[in-house]
Amino acid sequence: GHAQSFHAAALASLIAGQPRSAALPVGVAPGAKIYDVQVFDSAEAEPGSDETPILADNVAKALRDVLQHVTQYDIKGVNITLSIPDSTEVAGLIQQLWDAGVVTVAPTGNRPGADNADPDAAPSSVPSFNAGENAADQIHPADYPDVLAVNAIATGLPAGMC
Repeated sequence: GHAQSFHAAALASLIAGQPRSAALPVGVAPGAKIYDVQVFDSAEAEPGSDETPILADNVAKALRDVLQHVTQYDIKGVNITLSIPDSTEVAGLIQQLWDAGVVTVAPTGNRPGADNADPDAAPSSVPSFNAGENAADQIHPADYPDVLAVNAIATGLPAGMC
């Protein structure tokens, strides 16, 4: 069976979440509609399984699908919430999206700091990461010219968690 992950649903609510009450968060674009394109089943998919791993080719295929539907669905933004190996094809497709008026957003990566040496926090596409080093040119697609690169930090966590 496929592992369950609610990451995409959580991001969709951060993007297009509707108002519920004054005390609860609302998405940054509550009127937005989500066009969902799945690019993987499991980051750790085993060869020979029926699960699809994270591959630049899968991201390229999804971006081609988005490009085909930009006008039909009035797509204004693409969220690629993962890190992939460098891909000239993906970079080219992102440029085509930009030229079509579509902004692509991608994370700069959750990299461990001096207080959190968790190797699982480093993007899988960064082969030799050391805490504190500038790995900006290794985080794809966030480092591509036509990408809005974003990140977040957590506050209020117990010591050593951020």
